[in-house]
Amino acid sequence: EGLPEPWARAVREAAWRGAETLPGALERALGDRERGRPPRPGWWSAAAAGQAVLLATQLLGLCWLLTVLIGEPVMGRWLPLLLLTVGSVGGPLLAWGCRIAARGPAHAYGRAEEWRLRRLAAELGHRQVLEPVAAELMRYREVRERFVVAASPAGGTELSTSGQ
Repeated sequence: EGLPEPWARAVREAAWRGAETLPGALERALGDRERGRPPRPGWWSAAAAGQAVLLATQLLGLCWLLTVLIGEPVMGRWLPLLLLTVGSVGGPLLAWGCRIAARGPAHAYGRAEEWRLRRLAAELGHRQVLEPVAAELMRYREVRERFVVAASPAGGTELSTSGQ
């Protein structure tokens, strides 16, 4: 605001040129980064093994119950039902516990990634848009200062002495 129209247009064009290339620069910067998974917590393997044991317990109970229902009783009737129930209830309970346990580290990882992305966007926005605008404004200030010196009563003599 307050700039002569040609300079205002030059500043707008510098900002638009930078803004047009900003999405591509962001994509390139994100593409250059190694994509990795968040670090797995130490309990992850134990929880996976627990899920596998509970699934095997459930399947064993189901197969045993089918064997009992067909008429080939291997052992009591309550044990297969107990195995099936433990596997059916324990699996979702273990998954629920894992979800609660993973919530804190997941939020921390998400906050760190959000901070990193915001910083990257700010750096690229500054480099792609704000620096070209500042350069145009600096050129305007230099031209204006030289015009003031040239328009002064001494004329261009101050320019020739200051250049030495």
